[in-house]
Amino acid sequence: MNNSEQPLVSIIIPVYNTEKFVGRALESVLEQTYKNIEVIVVNDGSQDGSGEICDEYSRRDSRVIVVHQINSGVSAARNKALEISRGRYIQFVDSDDVIVSHMTETFVTEMENSDCDIVICGFANVGQERQGISAETRLTETRLFAVSELLVLSYKDSKVAPIVWSSCNMMFKNDIMQANELRFNSSYAKGEDGLFTLDYLSKCKKALVLDQVFYIHYIYDPLERVSTVSQFAPDLYELRLIYFERLYFIVEGQINEQQKTILLQLFYDKLIAGIVRMVAYSEHFTDIEQRLSAIVNNEIVIRSGKVYKRFRKGDSVFIPLFMKWRLVNLLYFALKKKKKHYIGKYGKSPIVRSIYVKAPDTRV
Repeated sequence: MNNSEQPLVSIIIPVYNTEKFVGRALESVLEQTYKNIEVIVVNDGSQDGSGEICDEYSRRDSRVIVVHQINSGVSAARNKALEISRGRYIQFVDSDDVIVSHMTETFVTEMENSDCDIVICGFANVGQERQGISAETRLTETRLFAVSELLVLSYKDSKVAPIVWSSCNMMFKNDIMQANELRFNSSYAKGEDGLFTLDYLSKCKKALVLDQVFYIHYIYDPLERVSTVSQFAPDLYELRLIYFERLYFIVEGQINEQQKTILLQLFYDKLIAGIVRMVAYSEHFTDIEQRLSAIVNNEIVIRSGKVYKRFRKGDSVFIPLFMKWRLVNLLYFALKKKKKHYIGKYGKSPIVRSIYVKAPDTRV
């Protein structure tokens, strides 16, 4: 099959102030063994030399299309590229990462020959060591999943979860995106990948997950580059609540009661950990009691509280009970006591940022 007969792949790269790294990312994309690609680079108002570097690559290789826009965020940059993409398939690459040379070719082969709507691979984390981040994340065997099966597994297994949180270790079908008007939510500064992927998976039947690592994600020293990985989000619980609500809506009609109970219990446990972290960073909030009230009155939280059981002996007895009974004042008091233990164990991050580009007026 010659290039003209191969399906076109659109590889989308949002760029913002990555002049030290963007050339490396572009080289890894242009050196793909699969040649029928268009590389849509969106320079999102970079203030360094990133834009000029991208333009130079465009002059050298006609497959590179560069769009310059005022700084609007990574989601807006990706959405701009999706508007002009012509490929049958879509990939995303971050401008400070790289991809293995046969990634696109392998993905296209699987897309064309397998009964799936998305192909997902593992990824490697390289660089600055960070507690809790594995050097490599992948399955031990290649598997074709029903979407509900994959989502349940990813929520239950913390080793599998990161595989479905990113959009960069995947290949998507452009017609599914366009038919359903799927776009990244530009109000989020963190977690937009996971929500987008979840929305896409909700329109799919089968997902193929490969046991190979094709995406190389670099983790930088914050002194060199501050990224979402190096930032602490004390309102992360909101993102996890929104994510779980969507995930549960997708899988609820396709799983049994035991699986539902397990998911609800896991969610409640993660939510408790999230609100402990929020209170530990209480100096960043002026509305904690309002937030807690919104949480305990949320429908999925109420439902989860009815089936929750403590996972560990050291977990608080009172926090889940006060949540279940919707006693906000007592819940806040219990959380303030718990925050001392949290800070003593984990300390406080010096780099704090909301999950939102701009904090909204209303809360979930």
